[in-house]
Amino acid sequence: MEENYDMTDQNFLINAELLDVSDTSTCTTSLNNRATNDKNDELNNVHKYTSSEWESKGTEYSDLGQYNRALEYLNNALKIEPNRLSSLIYRGFVYDFLKRHKEAIANSIMALSIRPEDPRALFVRGKSYFCLEQYEESFKDFNSC
Repeated sequence: MEENYDMTDQNFLINAELLDVSDTSTCTTSLNNRATNDKNDELNNVHKYTSSEWESKGTEYSDLGQYNRALEYLNNALKIEPNRLSSLIYRGFVYDFLKRHKEAIANSIMALSIRPEDPRALFVRGKSYFCLEQYEESFKDFNSC
């Protein structure tokens, strides 16, 4: 006797999450669109998490090399708590990884306005100055951290 399974999109999504399926390239288009929309809904609902939770998720994505996604989560952390030093510093590193050096510098300046002489912010700013061939500024920052 043959058994029939109801593998609707919703059931598949639940099973995929339980199995930690990361490659959904073989899934149906509607399933991929739904998963993408769920992530976008999560990002659009800033107050769904605390700034600390957004930051934690952002650093997880950064550790996975998913810098654009990390940036979205860190931006949400900073929408809730704009002067959160650790989120500013992590976002500076992410900008640096994305080779968005001017934004990394601006972000580091914001972090340094909260905690002058923070070695992490000085490092990101110094590295970004170096990548932009602004060696004198880079030297000053590296010398200070």
